Amino acid sequence: MITLERAAVVGLSAEDHRQRANESAQSAAQSFERCDTDGFLSQWASGLTADLHRTKARIVDAGGTSSFPALFDTDGNLVAAKLVDTRYGRSWMLLGDDDPNGRAAGWFNPSKHSDPERRRANNAAKGFLIGKVAAPADARLTSPPGARGLGGATSVSVSVYRTDRGFSRDVTVLDNGIDQHPAMVLDSVLGSRVAVTAGRDGLARLEQYLTDAQAAGDRLRVRSLQGQIGRVRVEHERARDDLAQRESRLKDLLLDDIADPGRRTAAWEQVVAQHPITQQTAADSLAWVARVDASRGRQRAVGNSTGTRTSGGSS
Repeated sequence: MITLERAAVVGLSAEDHRQRANESAQSAAQSFERCDTDGFLSQWASGLTADLHRTKARIVDAGGTSSFPALFDTDGNLVAAKLVDTRYGRSWMLLGDDDPNGRAAGWFNPSKHSDPERRRANNAAKGFLIGKVAAPADARLTSPPGARGLGGATSVSVSVYRTDRGFSRDVTVLDNGIDQHPAMVLDSVLGSRVAVTAGRDGLARLEQYLTDAQAAGDRLRVRSLQGQIGRVRVEHERARDDLAQRESRLKDLLLDDIADPGRRTAAWEQVVAQHPITQQTAADSLAWVARVDASRGRQRAVGNSTGTRTSGGSS
């Protein structure tokens, strides 16, 4: 019998959700061993349930929140608006007040330009910027409108939704369209590090294949692998450059946007609490900033000392 677990399982910890995800994944694997692809519906259902619980675990890890698009004015202030589906696509419903169930006071259709800078400029010309907030969230299984039968069943997917009905001011602003919260910058750094690691590992595998092909005297495969290695190496260098830029932005944020060391530490403690995977990155960044602070302090001390001696000698 095919069963899909009810999406709203309340009161479970992140570890509970991960355990349920593992059980569902194991059930799918056992079904494949017993029935091969004849049990594909049962395997699909178990896999979908596993995805649901993995998503719920990530939400619980983030303090019951997830990131969502949010609308801001061109000064970076949160606008009372919620994103809704219309027959023409997704659009922002402008609210008359902070009640997410209130009537529409207007509409804003965001730019669909392919270039991010042009898209941002087009939105700003209408008086709005699109950023991100961390808002209360949950996950559920959804399917497109009108989905029916077997085709409709296999179109079911996991979706994350806001539990505050689409708008609230009780959120953490991650990106107001102008400035980014440290968590956003940190996430981008981690994503770039994953890309760099994957590229490095991919290069290592290709180079091993090349060594094997050279040893076997397979000249056709050698030429093919040399071309692949060249392309992957270029992509890897781009990923490394991108990572360097993102890490530089991270350090600039710590140094310039949060000038006071005490506030900096508090900000990173909040980030780490919401993103446990970032603990080492945050610790490394704070250690780097502490060294810069100490260096600046020594430079100021030397400058003050030099100034004192100079003024003393001239008097």
